[in-house]
Amino acid sequence: MVDHMSKMRVSRSEFEATVRKAARGADWPAALAEDLSRAAGALAATGGKGGELGLSMVEGDQRDILAATITAFELSLGGEASAVTDAPSDLLAACALSMGAEHGVGFDISTEGNGAKISADAKKSVEIVEIFVAPTVWGSLQKLAHKSYVLASAKSRLAGAGAGLTDND
Repeated sequence: MVDHMSKMRVSRSEFEATVRKAARGADWPAALAEDLSRAAGALAATGGKGGELGLSMVEGDQRDILAATITAFELSLGGEASAVTDAPSDLLAACALSMGAEHGVGFDISTEGNGAKISADAKKSVEIVEIFVAPTVWGSLQKLAHKSYVLASAKSRLAGAGAGLTDND
C-alpha cells in the first residue's frame, strides 16, 4: 500500500517528462532517456516505485543495462525467448509494463541468479493508478532535469532558444 500522505501526486505526462529531462540532463542519449521515462512511468502508474527506478538508473549511469534490457524485450517480440543479465527486478517489471502496453502483449520473465529470461505471452491486463512520488525523489529528478535547460541569453536566443517573436501555442 502506498503512503499517500508523504508523497506528491503528479500526472503521468509530467512524471515521464521529468524523468526524460533528468536523463538528458545527465547526458543520456535521447532514445534511452525516452525508454527510461516510459518504463519508469509505467511502473509508477501501476503503484510501483518508478521515481526511485528512474533516479537510480540515471544517478548510477545504468544506460547500458537499460539498453540491454530493452533489446531483450524487443527480441522476445519476435517469438523467441531472450536473456539479459544484471537487470534489477524493478527495471524488468517496468519494461514489461511499458513495452507490453505499447505492443499489446504480456511478458513472462523467469530469473535465475543475476540473469533473466524473457518471452512474449498473451496480453495481460494492467491497472493504472495515480502516480505518487516521494518529495526527495522528485526534487532530485527536477535537479537533474534542470541541467537540460538552456540559459536565457541574447546568444541562446540568436541560436534559436525561446519562443521568438510569435508564441501562439
